[in-house]
Amino acid sequence: MRPLTRTPRHQAFFVLLCAVFLPCIDASGSDAIDPQPGIRTPLERAVESPLPTTTCEGCLLFALSHRPWGEAFDDPARDLFGYDGGFLRVRLDLRLGLFPGFDVGLTRTNGVAREAYDSWSGDLRLTHNWKLREGWRLDAGVQGGGTWFEQEDAPDASAPWFWSGVGIGFDPMWMGGGVEWHGNSSSPWKSSQSTDATIAIHGQAIVRVRENLAMVGEISQPVSGYGLPCPAWTIGPRWTTWRHIFSVWLGNARSGGPDGRLVGAQSWGKPVLGFQIAREATMWNTEKPQ
Repeated sequence: MRPLTRTPRHQAFFVLLCAVFLPCIDASGSDAIDPQPGIRTPLERAVESPLPTTTCEGCLLFALSHRPWGEAFDDPARDLFGYDGGFLRVRLDLRLGLFPGFDVGLTRTNGVAREAYDSWSGDLRLTHNWKLREGWRLDAGVQGGGTWFEQEDAPDASAPWFWSGVGIGFDPMWMGGGVEWHGNSSSPWKSSQSTDATIAIHGQAIVRVRENLAMVGEISQPVSGYGLPCPAWTIGPRWTTWRHIFSVWLGNARSGGPDGRLVGAQSWGKPVLGFQIAREATMWNTEKPQ
């Protein structure tokens, strides 16, 4: 894996993002409609790719994601569906809802295989919800920030990234998509001859099977800059209890986090078996139903 290219600091990016979009925040405080009604649960992501919804005001979300390097069905009994093979990618997320439709986040994703670095990403996300008619809603959002690469044998590097997406919800489904750009995307197969940046498109769907169970799917396809040969896909069930999510999924990608989720995959098949746990807590009382 090549050392990542240094890029200038982008503090001005956050200032510009706030100046342009903060006036668009819905001050009325209308919370996003949950595709799983009756259960207050965080739904600001599918698995890797973000959704145009935010963590509720005054709420803190913690998420833990595991993605093995080894193929799930190569020798599942011997290597525990790939978890005994090493090179486990772990993603940690914290998100804090500051206002209705506005939250901030911090993500850490470790390097695996030839990636001699860990990545830290911080961001702001702004979203808005329109109630179209009974049982229907339209969501739109933007998210932007930067990634710092903590490298072992090279100077640290940084790069900006940006995402924008829309989605529509109707019982019992939510589906949407977006476009994402990262100034220095990452992959275990990336070389010094590769283009630094990547532009990709995302698609997501959540289908409620019963009140506490949904199926989640997402796909990401790089369309410009650095990318692997195939789109990255993920699919699996999500179990929901009060302000808690546990999901198990199959996916063909080996990368993750804002710098890796948009580069695609090496092949359509050879999936890994991953899981994610998300938990939401109240940090301050907003005097709203939780």
